[in-house]
Amino acid sequence: MRRQRHVRLLSMLVVAALLLAVMGGGLALAQGTPSAPVLPQSFWGSVKDASGNPIISGTVEAWMSGVKQDSIAIVNGQYGGPAGFDERLVVQGTSEEVGKTIEFYVNGVKANETYQYAPGEKTNLNLTVAGAPQPPQDTTPPAVVSTDPADGATGVWG
Repeated sequence: MRRQRHVRLLSMLVVAALLLAVMGGGLALAQGTPSAPVLPQSFWGSVKDASGNPIISGTVEAWMSGVKQDSIAIVNGQYGGPAGFDERLVVQGTSEEVGKTIEFYVNGVKANETYQYAPGEKTNLNLTVAGAPQPPQDTTPPAVVSTDPADGATGVWG
């Protein structure tokens, strides 16, 4: 009789624990689950101004959903590269952001091109910018300020 009472009590405890587990899981589902992570998308390509001239240096940034995703240096008119170990511009989103528009900025100016977020893609995207500020170029020719010895001096080789 005593054994039967213990089995019954133990059975009721197991049922109560199962009910609490199911209710807790349902509550977690009702609150929503976090977005599933997805593979990043990476970009590389050329950077040119509206006239087709390469933008030699600066920075390219990728933005999605109002959040800066990554930035990369421009080197000799290129950002990133296609080879396996080349650095690339990386965009990491969630499953809810698949298909969202990625915007690119070159030296702070919005590029003409955009791209739809496609996880796992390695994308060659050449960027053009209307009116992108070029880094300053030194266009002043050198000028002789002074010479030593002075011009026209005599007896210097003696």
